[in-house]
Amino acid sequence: MGYSVDETFPASGDWLKANDLKRDDGTYGSTSGVIESVRTVDFDDGTKFEVTFSDSDKKFVANKTNSKNIAMAFGDKTDGWTGKTLRLSVHQTPKGPGILATPVQGTVQEEPVAAHGTSTLGNAPIEDGEIPF
Repeated sequence: MGYSVDETFPASGDWLKANDLKRDDGTYGSTSGVIESVRTVDFDDGTKFEVTFSDSDKKFVANKTNSKNIAMAFGDKTDGWTGKTLRLSVHQTPKGPGILATPVQGTVQEEPVAAHGTSTLGNAPIEDGEIPF
């Protein structure tokens, strides 16, 4: 019998982590939130943006990649991010599961997360190994 990594290292603290988006069945979901404020925070590995949401106590730490994705859609100045919607989902990074921020233009429509090996992009499922573009 092995130990549970999630039980040994539970998601906690002020910042949103990938495990906060983990479902009971062990798969990861996604969520959306409206940006309330953005400020800089200094960490051991550099300065990052701390994003707060109007409907959550947890804060999202946006790394350089996420910050550039957000800036491409909402503008370089973080003042323009307030009131805009971000979709947060989990993706694999070299250091393990991480959160990917996707700026949302217009109305947010929640979509179910596909089962392992398929995608719900468009109407036809995409099998492992296929590229949808």
